[in-house]
Amino acid sequence: MGTAVVTCQDVARTYGRGGKAVVAVHGVRCSLAPGDQVALLGPSGSGKTTLLHLLAGLDRPTTGTVAWPELDDRPRGRIGVVFQGPSLLPPLDAAENVALPLLIAGLSVVDARAMALRALDSVGIGDLADKLPQELSGGQAQRVAVARVLAGSPRLIIADEPTAQLDSALAARVVELLITVARRLTAALVIATHDPLIADLLPIHWRMRDGALEC
Repeated sequence: MGTAVVTCQDVARTYGRGGKAVVAVHGVRCSLAPGDQVALLGPSGSGKTTLLHLLAGLDRPTTGTVAWPELDDRPRGRIGVVFQGPSLLPPLDAAENVALPLLIAGLSVVDARAMALRALDSVGIGDLADKLPQELSGGQAQRVAVARVLAGSPRLIIADEPTAQLDSALAARVVELLITVARRLTAALVIATHDPLIADLLPIHWRMRDGALEC
């Protein structure tokens, strides 16, 4: 199986203190290897988004340890995240939105744009490179978000209910695209979803209930 991309050991995340403290996740133990494709299931409020943020390094556990062995514990720039809601910056066109993380990572403008255009082509919307977010449909915007992930060649892809605002046919296409991208990169993939039809597209199912993970 090789080195794990990410591991959680007895992870908990609590927000607030005292009587107002909210335990979002607790006792989480899990591991993802390169190529793993996971559907993260559970009702709203069960802790799915918190766990995804911990796996992506966007949040830190209150107790326990999250580690990224294959990434030498340096997750920044090597994890791609597709958010549930709109995540494109309105003043930037599609290519600029895709290129932005590459620029932040230190690539030149020329190289970042070239990689962004290739990524947009790979998800079938290269002709929309100069379109602003408000000129895109919901499905097109999500494809730009997927292209942004692809351009960075991540080792771990995290998607937090990326199809919640899409119809069922388009939702399936977006998830199939994420699966194809992950397979192409041999990246681990985790998609949080409420939709059993979407979950069935992924071979591994994890379930959250009241902050606890079953995997």
